[in-house]
Amino acid sequence: MLPGSARSTKPIDVLDAEEQEVRRIADSLLATAEQIEDMTGNRERATPAVAYGRYGVRSLDAVSGPSARGVTKVRSLAGGFAAWAAEIDPSLSPF
Repeated sequence: MLPGSARSTKPIDVLDAEEQEVRRIADSLLATAEQIEDMTGNRERATPAVAYGRYGVRSLDAVSGPSARGVTKVRSLAGGFAAWAAEIDPSLSPF
């Protein structure tokens, strides 16, 4: 779950397979950039979600296509997993 008003937002993990084995945000959905494109094909049906990668670069790239099509319910977590571990859940070890 995400903090505050974003509790209904689903985290989407776009880390690579090796990174996913070591670090993950609880209850996150594992997905590639291509899968995010498929999930957001119909912007009316898109579930609110935030994608994250290691530092936010990969997730920003993964949501750029949907964002360009006007999908506003899928965003990138600024700073990625590293920011989450530092600011939200210090029990998680950053990379």
